[in-house]
Amino acid sequence: MLAIGITRDYRLKHEDNNALHATFARSHIELGFERTRGQNYFYNPSTNSGIFYAHHPPGPSLTLAAIYGITDLDGPMVTRAVAIFFHVLSAWLFYGLARRLLLREWEALLAENRLIKDLHPRYNERLTDGKLILATQFAGTLEIDKSLITTIDTDGRHVVGLTTGDRLVGEIDWKPELDRAVVMTEMGGIPISIDKVEAIWPVGGQSPEVIALQLQTAKIQAEIEAKAARWTATLEAGLNFQEGNTDRLEARGRAELRRTADKDQLRFYLSGEYTEQNDRRSAAEVKAGLGYEHALTERVFAYLNSEIEYDEFENLDFRFTTTAGGGYYWIKKPGHELKTRLGLGFQHETYRDGMSSNDAVMDLGLDYRIDITPWLQYTHAATYLPTFSSVRDYRLIFDNALVVPFGESDRWKMKFGALYEYKALPQPGFDRLDQTYYANVLLEVK
Repeated sequence: MLAIGITRDYRLKHEDNNALHATFARSHIELGFERTRGQNYFYNPSTNSGIFYAHHPPGPSLTLAAIYGITDLDGPMVTRAVAIFFHVLSAWLFYGLARRLLLREWEALLAENRLIKDLHPRYNERLTDGKLILATQFAGTLEIDKSLITTIDTDGRHVVGLTTGDRLVGEIDWKPELDRAVVMTEMGGIPISIDKVEAIWPVGGQSPEVIALQLQTAKIQAEIEAKAARWTATLEAGLNFQEGNTDRLEARGRAELRRTADKDQLRFYLSGEYTEQNDRRSAAEVKAGLGYEHALTERVFAYLNSEIEYDEFENLDFRFTTTAGGGYYWIKKPGHELKTRLGLGFQHETYRDGMSSNDAVMDLGLDYRIDITPWLQYTHAATYLPTFSSVRDYRLIFDNALVVPFGESDRWKMKFGALYEYKALPQPGFDRLDQTYYANVLLEVK
């Protein structure tokens, strides 16, 4: 959503700041730091004079000047892209800091209110491996460090494992006068200190040894399943039909076949879009390609991507692009991934008027996916493809989507998205930016 209107002139609400900092950045590039002193500087070329502006910090304009110098571009799209990057980065940093602080505050709250003093069969799981695992009705499952436990008191019979290897069975009562817990066994009460307790679990429950064996078995089984190759097919389609004063037909679709193994991912895809209004075509595009990714380490990977494309209303008869390089997973968790890639490749284009070109290209990309809730997933893919013949000849592709399942189904879903394809140097008479907003039905077969 942040990319909507990214190529427009500075006419959107509150965009005077964008224009202001862009002006300061150009002053740094044209005059140099010897003249601007690294500060915000209004420059008037007609009089070759200027004034310093101290009402804003110089950081944004210095950052923009660096980006302008690297890319050799200073238009609204680059300026907005820098702002978008820092907005996303700040949101990410705020989330990480808030998560850490709130977790610490929560543990302190537990200790302060002695929430962890009572072990009750209805709410607790067990004490093992130095952690009290507490299943609550209000906060889910909590793991509390044993060092925070000040008292132990239960309403039911538990098995208490001691560091000496002994085991006691009975209800546990805390005796303040002894500053110890007393296990009420069949032979009478036996006092114990908390630091001598190694494990506690309900009578009839599984011992830590049994659980450890089950976890080890499950881990081995999961490793075996993870190494096995899995195939997934995804089909999505969208249709819009209007008849009356204006006859309009819009159809789009995409099919993808993906193979996932222990260290490899392979995918094949085919997509198309067709639009007709009053019996005249206004869009006709077909894409097909493949992508391969091989994990070199837990986070580093190598990749190969190839794609062919036909677009009648871009005057494009045939485009072939292939790139290869490496990438890195900055976040790699179930339901949350962020990766970037950098590579080199080749691009061939043939146009309907007979013109053609062959260029070496750079491939810079970012892919992000997060399961916001069990019923809502967000995906973002960004690709920057400049040619080596000119830094002003490049393509930018942004694809943002929200995926929502139908009810409890994990196969049928709705996908709402926005696709932006920007070509800096289009054919004469053609627009730089293609914008597609879609709502597709998605079927996933595993």
